[in-house]
Amino acid sequence: MTPTPSQNLFIAAISSDIGKALAQFYLAEGCRVFGTYRTDAGLSDLRGLDHVHLMACDITDPNDLIKVADELQRLDYHWDLFICAVGQLSPIGNFLDLDRDQWTASVAMNGVQQMALLHAIA
Repeated sequence: MTPTPSQNLFIAAISSDIGKALAQFYLAEGCRVFGTYRTDAGLSDLRGLDHVHLMACDITDPNDLIKVADELQRLDYHWDLFICAVGQLSPIGNFLDLDRDQWTASVAMNGVQQMALLHAIA
């Protein structure tokens, strides 16, 4: 998608390699970016930039989803493009040998919680 300079983006997991690269690309195109992160490692080059707002968010925590939605409302920030770079690769292995709680948490993070985030900020 070719951005327009007035676009506002929402990037979940902006601290991921993909999220950070997309943020830098869209910022260079003149867009504004609101990004969430679970850990802020590697975000020093985005901190303090004009048109960037960063916020901690663990998408598995319903309270964090509410906080993000409240912050977007407080800032009167309306996004045009939602990008979700959240992902968890574990557990890996033979499905029948894996711990049920681990794969249940992975499915939740890689699907259900991402939809919950989108729903919270829509």
